[in-house]
Amino acid sequence: MVKLAEIKEYAQIPFYEFMKTKLGTKHSFIFSHDKTVRWGWGLYVGLSVTNGFGYIECVDKDLLFALGKAVNADVSKITHNGHSFVVEMAVEQPFVWLGALSDYLYKDLLITSPLIGYVGSPSYSYIVDVEQKPEKAPTYVCPDFYFHIPLLEIIYGEDHKLVVENRSRVSKQEILNDISSFEYEAKNLIPDCLRDLRNVKWDDISKNISIIPSDQVYEEQVQKVVDCLTREGAEKVVISRLASGRFTGKPSKLFEVLRACSPTRYEFLFETPNYQIVGCSPEILVQQTGKTVTVRAVAGTQVRSVDERDDQLREEDFLSDPKQIIEHLITFIGYVKMMKNRICIPSSVRVREILNVDKLTHILHLTSEIQGQTENEVYQTWTSLLPTMNGTPAVTGYKIALRIEEFNRGIYGGVFGFFDHEQSLFCKIIRTIYLERNNFYVCAGAGITSDSKPADELTESKNKMRSCLYALQFVNHSQTHVEAWS
Repeated sequence: MVKLAEIKEYAQIPFYEFMKTKLGTKHSFIFSHDKTVRWGWGLYVGLSVTNGFGYIECVDKDLLFALGKAVNADVSKITHNGHSFVVEMAVEQPFVWLGALSDYLYKDLLITSPLIGYVGSPSYSYIVDVEQKPEKAPTYVCPDFYFHIPLLEIIYGEDHKLVVENRSRVSKQEILNDISSFEYEAKNLIPDCLRDLRNVKWDDISKNISIIPSDQVYEEQVQKVVDCLTREGAEKVVISRLASGRFTGKPSKLFEVLRACSPTRYEFLFETPNYQIVGCSPEILVQQTGKTVTVRAVAGTQVRSVDERDDQLREEDFLSDPKQIIEHLITFIGYVKMMKNRICIPSSVRVREILNVDKLTHILHLTSEIQGQTENEVYQTWTSLLPTMNGTPAVTGYKIALRIEEFNRGIYGGVFGFFDHEQSLFCKIIRTIYLERNNFYVCAGAGITSDSKPADELTESKNKMRSCLYALQFVNHSQTHVEAWS
C-alpha cells in the first residue's frame, strides 16, 4: 500500500478522486509542474468573464459583498446558485477588473492561496483592438477566462512536504485524518497495451471525428498566410485546426492516459460542473518568483522515429534545418525584445539556454530560456505577455489568425496556471482537450513563416494532435482496459 507521505506519480489521480469523493465537490483540479503537485477541491472564490460580463462567486456572502464593493458591483443584486453566492456586472475592461479583485484578495484580505484557472483565446479581444469580433462556431459553455481559489488546496513538493490550505467546513484535523487514511495499492495503473505514439497512424485516430478545416483548405490557408506576411508586417503567424467528437469517459482517466503516453513538464486536469480541461503542455508562457521572471521559447517541431538510428539522424537534421531554426529564432528574439523593453530591467536579461532539443514521446521541439529581473508586479508581468500562440508580432498574428481561421478556438492558445501577488506560473494551452456535454474539442496548429510549405505544416498540425486524439480513442473505445485500473 502507498501512503500519501510516499506518494508516487501513479497515486496522484487516486488521491485526487479519493478527496473529491470525501468532499463531494464538482470543482477540482490537479496541476503537476516542476516536481510539484497541486490538488484543489471546492470553490471558495470564483472570478470569470463571459462576453463582457463579470461574475464573482463566493461561498461567504460577506466576502462576496466586500469583493463586489471593491469593483463597484451592485451588491443589492446578489443571488444564490445552489452552492455559492453570485453577483454579476458589466465589465468594460475585464483584465483591469481581474487585477483589481486580485489586489483586494492579496493586499487587503491577505489571502494565502493563489488564484488558479485559465485565460482562453476569446479573452484576447479585450486586449487587442479589433474592428469587429467575428462570431464563429462552436459556442462553448466555458467563460472567456476563469480563476478560482479552492476550499481546500494541498501542495506536495519534491521535498515531500505537504502544504494544506483549508477553507472548507470540514475541520483541518478531519482533513489531516483523511490524508493520513489514504492508501492505494502500489501497482502500475496504466495498461500495457498503450502504444508508443510514434507507432500510431493518423488514419487510425482520425476516424469518426470532425476536423476543420479540411486538409486542402488548411493548406490553402497556410499559403494565404505566407503570401501576406511581408505585406502585413508579420514574421510568423500560428494557424490551427479543430478536431471534435464524442467522449463518454471519465476526465481523470483521460488525464491518466494522456500523461502516460505523452508526459510533459506541465500536466493539468481542471474540472467544473459544466466543463473539464485535460492538458499536457510542454511550454510555459511565464514563471515569476518574487522579482525573477523566466520565459521559454518553444518553436520548431520534428516528428520522431521508432528506429533509434533514424531518430538520431532526424534530430541532427532538425538542428540543421534553416526553416526550423528561423521559426525558433523569430519567437526567441521576440521574447528577448519583450523582456528587455516591457518586462524586465534591460541589463538583467540573460539567455539561460538556446536551441536545446526537447524530446517528447513522438516529436521534438526546439527550446530556449530567457530570465531577468523585473520591477513589475506579478499580475502586470503575466498579462503583458498576452496574447500568445498567435505569432510574431503577437497582435498582428492574432488579427491575421482571427481573420483566416474558420472556428472559435475556445481555450486553445490561451494559458493555464496560477498567480498571487508574489508568484505566477502559466503554461500555454496546447496539447489540451476541452470537454463539455459529452463532446471533446482538440486544437493544434503550426507556426507559419515565409519558408513554410503547406504540406509540411499540415503534417505538423496532425502530429501535434496525435497524443490527445489517441488518448481520447483509448479511453472511449477500450473501456475493458481502463476498468482494470479504476
